[in-house]
Amino acid sequence: MSNNDNFQCILKRTKEKTITKEYFEKIQKNISEKTGYTAAIGVSRVENSYQRFGKAYQDARDAVEIAVCQEFNSKVLCIEDAGFWRIMKEISKHEMCQEFMEDKLNAFIEYDQENESELLETLEVLVNNLGARNVTANALHLHRNTLIYRIKKIENQTGYDLSDPNSILEIALALRIKKFLK
Repeated sequence: MSNNDNFQCILKRTKEKTITKEYFEKIQKNISEKTGYTAAIGVSRVENSYQRFGKAYQDARDAVEIAVCQEFNSKVLCIEDAGFWRIMKEISKHEMCQEFMEDKLNAFIEYDQENESELLETLEVLVNNLGARNVTANALHLHRNTLIYRIKKIENQTGYDLSDPNSILEIALALRIKKFLK
């Protein structure tokens, strides 16, 4: 079945061969190489009845959305592996999450727009590296002192303590919610 830029297929489970994630990664790579577009593949649970196909279809669509939103290295995501991200996808629909995200990130977004700076990107890379400053500096191609300067700027502007795990967690949640709200 085809729908705009989406393509869905139903595969029959056989006893002879188990379809693995690696199989889907080969398909994804092949599509990307032949078309020049990055393809994302979502894999649902195996269902044993036709009545559950609607659920399987929605699970596969959710897996694709999560893989694309969260910019995973692999563009193949099995819904069973999406645990935390499925929860994030669902709760990000609530107005409270929008407010939480705005409370945590709007100061960065506005500052970056007004000053043509990259504090939000710095913050995101820092969070993705679990607060590890050396790894973050390398990922951003910055000298460690430049990163420390940016971190101090972020802390002074917001009052966050970026060495505090709870602050890092709150910012990480806000950044994940932001991606789902795009």
